[in-house]
Amino acid sequence: MRIAATTAAKIWANALRQAPEYQTGDTHLDKMLRNQDLQLLNDPQINAFEQQLSDELNKIIDNEEVLLEVDDSPKGLLAKIVQELNLEELQSQFPAKSYMRVNTKEIEYSFVEGQEPIKIQL
Repeated sequence: MRIAATTAAKIWANALRQAPEYQTGDTHLDKMLRNQDLQLLNDPQINAFEQQLSDELNKIIDNEEVLLEVDDSPKGLLAKIVQELNLEELQSQFPAKSYMRVNTKEIEYSFVEGQEPIKIQL
């Protein structure tokens, strides 16, 4: 397995696992939502997504650079994996207006629009 593929997949999966902060003004509702989000940490769907993304990236990054992107919803390879694994309910958890460029030597990504990209040399 290529380190770039597993690292890229882990970054996307961790982004999906990050629970938003809830401040609805109703302390009981906020607590319920936070408890529900704790389940994301070991969510089998996210684990399956991570494995599938790593496998797919391993098949192609030796020959080409891969661009993974999300506009309002996942595009390209990310969308394909979401559809194949029937994970449409996870689409809203992807960071909007984000991208990742992956090749065997570097990962560059930004999950916040306008943010300076993060670069990882491999």
